[in-house]
Amino acid sequence: MDESIKFFGKVDRDATGKITSEYPCYYRENDIDELKEELGKKERALERGDIPPTRVPMVEGQVKRERAKLNEILKSIPKLKGAQKDKVAKLRTELGKEITEAQFTRSEMRGGRVDPHKEVRRMTEPSIKVDPDVAKEMGVKVVNGKVSRKGAEKMWKILGKVLGEETNVETLRKEGMTYSPFPHDENR
Repeated sequence: MDESIKFFGKVDRDATGKITSEYPCYYRENDIDELKEELGKKERALERGDIPPTRVPMVEGQVKRERAKLNEILKSIPKLKGAQKDKVAKLRTELGKEITEAQFTRSEMRGGRVDPHKEVRRMTEPSIKVDPDVAKEMGVKVVNGKVSRKGAEKMWKILGKVLGEETNVETLRKEGMTYSPFPHDENR
């Protein structure tokens, strides 16, 4: 993976550069929309003169900080070009296949035919081989060059957000065989 791709920006890291959030700030579109709305309300209130003169400096300070935070979030969104986009898409496709293989089918899950202990093991034990540097850049723990299914799902979701694609991991789950307790009775 191209080393210049940073999935977590400055706004997602502490002073030492350590990732401090589960997902990048740009991943949470609702939070960005709320920030934009609050910022807009304050700016309009200032323009209309709705803020008492004694509170104007405080509100202006809030606007300045919120505008800087919004700009930092928007700046942190990776801008992929040609080969970078192809690499990210390829990695996402590969991860998607691995995740699908590590999941029980939808019919197994619905039919109650899944051992919960096996499902937890599949979710948490490192079993999916990845590039350790890429996983680290996404804040995913790597053990012997492998990540857990949950870690792979996180990577797949972040890559999907960057590419503007689906981020619901359930779309990767296979349907499986439809189970009927009465296979020969079509009227049931």
